[in-house]
Amino acid sequence: MKLVTITQFWKDRPCRTCSHIGRGAIRIRPENGLVSRNFVGFISECNQEEGIAMRFSGILLKMRQALCLLIVVVLPLLATSTGRAATCDTYYNPEASSNAKYQLKFDDGTAWQAQGGTISFTLTGLDPQNNTIVACLRSGLKDPNAPNKWSGSFPLTPIRVGETPDKLGTIFNVTLPSDLKLPPARDVIWNLEYDRLYPAAELRVSVFEPSTSTPVLDAVRGIRIARGWFAFLLAAVFVVAAAAALYYFALFLGVPGTRVVLRIISTASGWASLAQFQIILWTLVIGAGAVYVMALRGSLIEISSGALWLLGIAGAAAVGSQLKSSQQAQSAPTLATPGQIIDLATVDSPRESEVTLSWSVPSGGGAPSAYTVQYQPPGSDWVTASTTAVANRRFMLVGLDPNTDYKVQVFATNAAGSGTPMSRQVHTAPPEVLPSGVPKAVDGLHLQENVTADSVPLYWTPVADARGYTVQFRAHDRGEAWRIFGAETTKLEARLTGLSANTVYDFRVFATSNLGHSAPSKIFRETTGVRTPRWSDIVTDTDRPAEIDVTRVQMLFFTVISACFVAMKIVYSGSIPEIPETYVTLMGISNGVYITAKFVGR
Repeated sequence: MKLVTITQFWKDRPCRTCSHIGRGAIRIRPENGLVSRNFVGFISECNQEEGIAMRFSGILLKMRQALCLLIVVVLPLLATSTGRAATCDTYYNPEASSNAKYQLKFDDGTAWQAQGGTISFTLTGLDPQNNTIVACLRSGLKDPNAPNKWSGSFPLTPIRVGETPDKLGTIFNVTLPSDLKLPPARDVIWNLEYDRLYPAAELRVSVFEPSTSTPVLDAVRGIRIARGWFAFLLAAVFVVAAAAALYYFALFLGVPGTRVVLRIISTASGWASLAQFQIILWTLVIGAGAVYVMALRGSLIEISSGALWLLGIAGAAAVGSQLKSSQQAQSAPTLATPGQIIDLATVDSPRESEVTLSWSVPSGGGAPSAYTVQYQPPGSDWVTASTTAVANRRFMLVGLDPNTDYKVQVFATNAAGSGTPMSRQVHTAPPEVLPSGVPKAVDGLHLQENVTADSVPLYWTPVADARGYTVQFRAHDRGEAWRIFGAETTKLEARLTGLSANTVYDFRVFATSNLGHSAPSKIFRETTGVRTPRWSDIVTDTDRPAEIDVTRVQMLFFTVISACFVAMKIVYSGSIPEIPETYVTLMGISNGVYITAKFVGR
């Protein structure tokens, strides 16, 4: 609506006849082509002052009265007649919805928008120098008695954003007001109706020519006002539902972990995986963003090529991180079986219940990945002493009978098969002669409670004349010696802590007195629980838990920054953004460095 401004009337002399006009500016606002009641009152006050002024000068009175009439009546009418053509107050003319000279096409992809969203349309045949474009928005129900009346609409500002590829059309954008009055949210929540979730509105675009007071092109398009909070709620529901499904699937598979996210990104060995964290993060961000944008636009959308590249990079990193560990599990037909080990020997003298063996790598054949240790009691079959693959070339056989001949053998293995065993004969030492009066050997060593990833609780039966008890332990599949846990205890239980996760341990207990210690109890063997994943695993090399892996830090940093950027752009623009090519390249480099570090030793 135009405003007519009268400035600096009677700059040096105030108008006595019309005291409302003084130094400064007066704004006269026409309404529907009629003079408002303010103007009528203005004329009455002027007439009262005119009666007083007639006492002084008749000629001056006539001049001032004519000036008041000109200002109050004539100028508003002129302003109304010239400003009506470019406002939303003009009645909609259905006959002007199409025009041979001008063609209007609305962008169907922007027909649904939230408050503050942008709607696009293209005009063909437009002369920017002579044509005037007016855009109006009408929300709510129209007056059934006057369906073409648009006096209650919102004026919008068309902004020229470019041209069509053929240079024949001009593209415009209009932004919806952010203060549109929509049905309250509480009414929508309690009454989930389509028209309440997405209220209907109409967008009117009019084209005026200088010589016409009515639009030469007058087109109306129905639109829907989407609710941003509802789209955000749908996206949040998607994230929660996806996370819940992944969590319960991980529970079903027995994936270690106590917290939701850590269990989802954990490996079977109990380490939080950075590669799995990255692909889960990108899946949720792009998926939730797609749900959010589709809820705003009411249709399927296109995923930008940059976002697809980021998903592909994250997937490649997850696959590559598992490649090295799976290589040994796969068959290798071209890999030769290992040769026979050499230099199998005992370390130190055999004891009454244990023998330590050592050997050297095979001189030929394929490279071994592990070794298998077996022993054979007299008149019995071979018994595999190791419960897992032995990586070191040193192993302690425990739990043997004293003063007994055993046959032991060791052979190398890899993905192609097992090498030829090398064996030898060993003889355990006679039983140790203990001082008289020492307690008897501890009996009944067993597990007391549930085992955790780093602790094993033990319990044993009491021994007469025992002053206390000493607990020893060692990793079963290694060549390490026995270690004493803590100090001597008088209790009949002990929880051994600080153990490695998913590792087989040997335990034994001695009873002690003032005369000495008893013979060792029978060896109790137990495996610790699976490791509990921690957030620090994401930036820690699993082979060196105390060292921060800078390649992981780099990959994590760029992943989080990129995900935050994409999420903010989705919320702000209501679309999946196009990721800059240089940023996609940067993500590819950081992931490539991470994968390379897993194959190259440092």
